[in-house]
This record gives sequence, C-alpha cells and structure tokens, in this order.
Amino acid sequence: MNAVDQQGRMIHTNDQTYDAEDGRIRRATGAPFLDCVSGKDVVIVELNLRGPKVERERRQPPIQARDLPDPQPHSDLTSIQ
Repeated sequence: MNAVDQQGRMIHTNDQTYDAEDGRIRRATGAPFLDCVSGKDVVIVELNLRGPKVERERRQPPIQARDLPDPQPHSDLTSIQ
C-alpha cells in the first residue's frame, strides 16, 4: 500500500491503520490483489491472490486473527456481476 503522512512521507504497511466500519481502528494487512478485466472478451484474470489471512503473518508484529477485517479471503473480495 502506498500511504503517505501529512508531510508526504511514505508510511510503512506495518504502521498503517484505518477506521473500520465497525468503529474499530484496524491495522492494514497489506494484502495485495490485482484483477484484470477485459470488457471486450469478458475475461477476468486473477494476478495476485494473497488475502489478509496470508498477509497478516508478514506484518511486524503479526496481526492477530481476531483483528482481521471482513472480508478475509481473497475470494470474498472478488465477484462477478
């Protein structure tokens, strides 16, 4: 994630937080996902599938399972409409 502070300095993923819908302040997991969609051919290509459950272990200190946001698996983030 490319977050910056008020002075424009990069904030490391380990230090990033956000206000969650449940009113809690949560740490960013840094879970990347990249989907490519071709509107012409109606093709969806999943290029990166690491969800929060995987990425939480890469944070220092690791994010506790109880502190993970919903949705958790990458499959919860992807839908076809």
